[in-house]
Amino acid sequence: MDTFEDLQTIYEILETKEEKKKKGEFEPLKVEEYIVPEFNIPISNAKGSASKRKKKLSQVLSFIEYAQYLRFSDGCTLMPIPQTSKRLLSIWGSQMSVSRGIKYMEEIGLISPYVQTYRFHVKGKKENYSKLYRYYKDNEDRVLEYCKRENIVKYEYGMDDMIDISLVNTCKLLENIPISRIRFKHNIRLFKPENYTEKEFEDALVYCLCINYPMLELWNHKVKEINERFYKKYPDFRLSFYPSFTWSKSRRSITSIGIRVTNPLCNLPKEERKKVIKQYGFNYIKDIKSSVPRLTLSLNTGKWIEENIDIYELIFRKIYPHGIFREKVEREIIKSLFMRAYFDVSKKSVANHTWRAMNKKGPGKKRVYAAMGELRDAVVDAVGGRLFDNEIFYFESLLYLMTLYDLLCCGIMTWLLYDCFYSKDFNDEISFEELITYGIKKNFLKANMFLRDVKFIEFKHESKYRSAEDALIKNGFYEYKPNCWTTTL
Repeated sequence: MDTFEDLQTIYEILETKEEKKKKGEFEPLKVEEYIVPEFNIPISNAKGSASKRKKKLSQVLSFIEYAQYLRFSDGCTLMPIPQTSKRLLSIWGSQMSVSRGIKYMEEIGLISPYVQTYRFHVKGKKENYSKLYRYYKDNEDRVLEYCKRENIVKYEYGMDDMIDISLVNTCKLLENIPISRIRFKHNIRLFKPENYTEKEFEDALVYCLCINYPMLELWNHKVKEINERFYKKYPDFRLSFYPSFTWSKSRRSITSIGIRVTNPLCNLPKEERKKVIKQYGFNYIKDIKSSVPRLTLSLNTGKWIEENIDIYELIFRKIYPHGIFREKVEREIIKSLFMRAYFDVSKKSVANHTWRAMNKKGPGKKRVYAAMGELRDAVVDAVGGRLFDNEIFYFESLLYLMTLYDLLCCGIMTWLLYDCFYSKDFNDEISFEELITYGIKKNFLKANMFLRDVKFIEFKHESKYRSAEDALIKNGFYEYKPNCWTTTL
């Protein structure tokens, strides 16, 4: 059996496992018999209690917006509310704060616990635990009515409460970790100094990231500008662009640093996301094909790779030069296994992780190791010889944000979700696709000097510059202004 046949077997085993996992996922249930708890907003006359109550209820309103995609239109719905949900963490800030938020929603009568622990599946993670709750639509209506009467508005994801990179506390700088090690990367181990809180450690890392990635701070501010100028009426599409940190189970070290421009829709299940997009009435969509491998090859060659070149076929040809390449078979297999091969640290590592993901079943350990090792080599070779780990999502975000910002400043209302652009302002779908492609190619050439080789610039605390970006701007080296290139098409 050749390498590609082994890859097909690996793909089929992993897909079968994924389908079983999806079948085990929890679907909200309609509760037929229930008693609606008393709706009660605790009122205190203590100093500062009014502002605290307003903040709590604004977060509850944001949760209600999230729950509308999970609950039934009336009555009582049974659903899990996981404390580790990214969307809930974006509302309350930490797992402990999510727990407090859940308790507050119980207190006011919006939800009530049904089962204390419930096991359910989370994509990309092991089985998780969550309480199962009853959610009461009647009391949701009462919360909305109360907040409207008290002029309380929901928490705006990615806008008002998004951390401002320029406000990061730089008083405590890392002493034992070289700044050049602080990268967007997974499979790292950065131990928190004992005299740091978790928040202080993350803040210090953000400061270092701003030094190593010159455009991070600038585009953090540009994202806030986009939200305030263009997306006030579109809460589902308000953007967030801020580093994320994965902690070890012991909470003693950070094991991964990532970043990607996101919005609230990114945290919804795919089918629910489609419903929301349909509600907005978008009729023009431009999806960048094979975004991660395409951008990687573009960065390695210094020019944007046209979308008529199928990167997954390039990978396939490295393994099977004269084989038949079909859209629904060979391409689907390569596409499905690509991320495993790209984001692991070595051939041995990707093979080991894949073998374990297969529950050590299939064509045998040696053949799995050989096939995944060959796939890893093919991926590296096809995309130009260099992989960018989590940095690729930083580069991708910058490129698409630059294009989005240009479009918005030129009066073309456009929305971004990962690597997909949406609009409803065009009469001709082809012209919209051409417009996005032209903008990406133009901005890639402009940004390539920054994207190809991000410099390790180490500023001491007493430096007159706050960051590498600050130094570049003050020396007249870089200033971003929107390009109205749309008028030249």
